[in-house]
Amino acid sequence: MKIRVENGYTDGHESTLEYDIPDADVPAYILLGDLPADERKYRHRDGEEMWDYLWEWTGDGHGEDPDLGWSYKITILEAADPKLVGLSHENSGN
Repeated sequence: MKIRVENGYTDGHESTLEYDIPDADVPAYILLGDLPADERKYRHRDGEEMWDYLWEWTGDGHGEDPDLGWSYKITILEAADPKLVGLSHENSGN
């Protein structure tokens, strides 16, 4: 899998990085609608385990100040499963 990570910080610093990750290491992308109803309540979004795993590649070492706000966007550029190509996930915080 190849991903692009776009990082941004409230002080104006931005970066874009790309990573190649072995597809075998990436958790499966699971749709909430494919799970039994009693399992859905334990998940918050489609592909949660996959996005949580890919979060490890966010950030660029900038912003050691804990008050600095941040944001990231992960976009899948290449994957063994063609349905994943083009999917993206964004998050931000402080």
